[in-house]
Amino acid sequence: MKHSKIVAGIAMALTTLVLAGCGTGPSESEIAGIIKKEGEQAEKQMKAIGASGAFAKNFIPTVHSVKKIGCEKEGSGVLCDLELDIEQGGQRAKNVIKQRFVKGSDGWTTTK
Repeated sequence: MKHSKIVAGIAMALTTLVLAGCGTGPSESEIAGIIKKEGEQAEKQMKAIGASGAFAKNFIPTVHSVKKIGCEKEGSGVLCDLELDIEQGGQRAKNVIKQRFVKGSDGWTTTK
């Protein structure tokens, strides 16, 4: 009887550790990478239409940090609350936003 309680306690502890490591949605570093990639794509589009210099620099935000507040499953993806520390047009601010992510064959990506 005592042995089964010990085994059950160990199983419960291991399950808790495994579930704690399996957060919902992309990690903060994955989110930062996605945002950086989208910024690079926007910069390429700006250059393609002939915009450059200060105009392009002010248009595309610089992300200083990303904090994942939490995510919840939504259909085939997840909806996350994020705190972004961004600078755009010489103004720096922290904003909380909601962003939906889905996991495709190349990893996590945003949905529009």
